Amino acid sequence: MRKTFMCHVLAIVFGMSSMLIPGDTVAASAGSGGSSESAPSAEALSIEKAFELALANQPDLKVSEAEKSAAQQDVKKARGRLLPSVNFREAFIRSDNPVQVFSDKLAQQNFQAMDFGIKRLNYPTLHNNLRSQIILTQPIFNKGAFFADYKNATYYEQMSRASESQTRQKVLLDVETAYLGWLLAIDTHTVMLQTVETAEADLKITGSRFQEGMVLKSDVL
Repeated sequence: MRKTFMCHVLAIVFGMSSMLIPGDTVAASAGSGGSSESAPSAEALSIEKAFELALANQPDLKVSEAEKSAAQQDVKKARGRLLPSVNFREAFIRSDNPVQVFSDKLAQQNFQAMDFGIKRLNYPTLHNNLRSQIILTQPIFNKGAFFADYKNATYYEQMSRASESQTRQKVLLDVETAYLGWLLAIDTHTVMLQTVETAEADLKITGSRFQEGMVLKSDVL
């Protein structure tokens, strides 16, 4: 995984070389190429920008962040089971059913003397009943199941938080390693170019001396 990520970072680094190479390196390359056209301005990639790009696009880090977020939601859900719940219910009934009307009036404590007449009991008029309820539910004892769920969710949330932090630190370390390797590669390339230029100059001088008979052919070779 470390090797794969470093290759990914290096691919980004060298794939965006026009943006990554520092300004003085671009100028030096343009000068050595002998082109009369000025090199386009390039924005150097700082280590802070490299960190920002990696933290925003690294897949493993996104997975760790998603797992941490899910664990935090599980903690909230488990904590909610320990708290009381309040529900509001409302029902409206309109009926002339004798049993229903009798039951509704009994519940409303709304009986009158005329309601006990035989005809009124058997053939009541339409009656409206609006019933509203506020129900408070509080778990008292369930053998500690809800509390155990809450503790387990809390432990998992702590583990996911630590895992996310570890992944983040690993990403930053890999980016820093790749970034320093990239800078070293630029310096090595510059040194090699200078070495080639020096060798070409020495070859030119030795060739001139050979033409003048001052050195042997073996010196040129």
